[in-house]
Amino acid sequence: YDNGGASNRAVDAEGLFIGAEVVITLDNASVSVYNEVAQLSGVKDEDVEIQSDKVNEIVAKVLTIADYAANYKDYANMYLAFENVEPVQEYAAANASMSFTDGTNTLPVFNNARWTAGASVKIGKQKGTLYGFGTSYKGTAQLCNNQVKELAAFAPSCTLSDDSLTFAATGSEAQTITAVLGAGYTLGTATADAAWVTVLAIENGILVSVQDNTGDERTATIS
Repeated sequence: YDNGGASNRAVDAEGLFIGAEVVITLDNASVSVYNEVAQLSGVKDEDVEIQSDKVNEIVAKVLTIADYAANYKDYANMYLAFENVEPVQEYAAANASMSFTDGTNTLPVFNNARWTAGASVKIGKQKGTLYGFGTSYKGTAQLCNNQVKELAAFAPSCTLSDDSLTFAATGSEAQTITAVLGAGYTLGTATADAAWVTVLAIENGILVSVQDNTGDERTATIS
């Protein structure tokens, strides 16, 4: 049970991820049941130690929403996958709860706010495979996401007209990399890792200009 203590510290400070092996000292813990699911509570920060050199491959069990809803107690805390589903909402912030459907049945999904804090992650209404851990709330089956990649199939793509630009030896006139984004998206900010490059996010792309060349070949990366 994440009470703002041990697992928050592990995720935020040490990068806990699915498949990582951890050692939990149970001196402070107790076992309880919440909404028909067994859990540990009372674990403190110092009780959790991540074994960074030990990683287990976690293979998701593929289910249908109907099968999961009917037998959710059998899949408590298991890593699950639901194929060919799509968000019910047209667009939704990834750190909010939402629902997914296979066209017949609907599955509520609770997305852990920790991994999207400040990220402004969105998803689009397109079909893909949904991943997460089985849980329930007041007798209703739901899924819990812990990592952004569990929603990767639903992230609208952004295509760019160029992945590199070349400027003439005496050229500094601005060039534009056009960008095509999914509906509801706009470009945020653009930055470069070199002071001699100026970049600006504009309505339909990224405007790139350079200072007059020195005669030497130079390379910069734009983000």
